[in-house]
Amino acid sequence: SNAYRHYQDGKYQSAVDELKLIEQQFKNQGETNKQTLGLLSYWKGICLNRLQNFSEAASSFESAINIGYAPADIHYEYGQALFAAEKLIEARLQFRESLKRKFKRGVSLYYIAYISKELGENKKAFTFYRMIDKLEDAE
Repeated sequence: SNAYRHYQDGKYQSAVDELKLIEQQFKNQGETNKQTLGLLSYWKGICLNRLQNFSEAASSFESAINIGYAPADIHYEYGQALFAAEKLIEARLQFRESLKRKFKRGVSLYYIAYISKELGENKKAFTFYRMIDKLEDAE
């Protein structure tokens, strides 16, 4: 609850510190509850994204996913961290996964299209930009 309160107050570093402390306590006790460890990694990633510590955020999201913890927004948030860290190919994969899970479809499509354009894949970029238009027509 302390970590969440820090997060709500915008004290992201304090939240990260609290989450790391909790994680260490779990590890010291030999706790292997994957859902709890995944949740801690996910929340660290969210806070680290807000702190613009994108490489560490990406690592936290990757840990959560590898553990099997995957809330609806994790691939989108992971994609954001990778995009900001200029890891465009990896970011595009995460935005595609976000799109598959129907999370922020329009924004995910935009990032996929933009990244494709930046990578010189203009035909692919055009296809994804057109998909955005189709989404807007359907709504």
